[in-house]
Amino acid sequence: PADTAAAMAALDILEREPHRPRRLRERARFFRKVAREHGLTVCGDEESPVASLIVGDDKLAVALSASLLARGIEVQPIVRPAVSATTARLRFFLTANHTEEQILETVPVVAQQLEKLRRGVE
Repeated sequence: PADTAAAMAALDILEREPHRPRRLRERARFFRKVAREHGLTVCGDEESPVASLIVGDDKLAVALSASLLARGIEVQPIVRPAVSATTARLRFFLTANHTEEQILETVPVVAQQLEKLRRGVE
C-alpha cells in the first residue's frame, strides 16, 4: 500500500507539473557540459539524472567523496566490488530542483579537489 500511494502521488505531481521531467533532462545535460568544461570524465546517458565521475581508483574515490563532504557537497563513492578497480567513481544524483547556479558552484570544486588529491595535496 505504501509503494502504491507513493507511485500515485508521483503520478499526480507529474500531471500537475509536466515541466519537471524536461527540467531534469536539461539539468543533466547542463551538469555534463559544465563537467566536460572542467576536464571531468562523466559517464552515462546525456539526459540521465545519474552521472558517474570516473576517478579510476578506490582510495581516490573515497578520499574525494570525503573532501567534498567537508565542503558541503554530498556525493557517494562507488568502489569494488560494485565496479572494477580501474573504474571507481563518484555517482551524482541530479534532481529537477538543482539549479544551474548550484551546478556552476559545485563542478569547479569537484575538479579542484580531484586535482589536489591526484597531486597528493589536500
